Amino acid sequence: MLGVFYRLPNNDFKPLEDTKLVLNEISKSDLILVGDFNLCSIDWSNVRALENSAKASYYQILCRIIS
Repeated sequence: MLGVFYRLPNNDFKPLEDTKLVLNEISKSDLILVGDFNLCSIDWSNVRALENSAKASYYQILCRIIS
């Protein structure tokens, strides 16, 4: 299964939460999720946020989705 996601810049975290819920429903399938989350400060080697800002919760949600 191939999924595409786009999060508008400066959007809240609701789209990320909704994506997490959908992915939980289809977690038994093979999935490739591509797109633009508009969250660029992630250390992909360690799957963690690089900044401690107001957006840190957005990064945490995305990192939980990935892991």
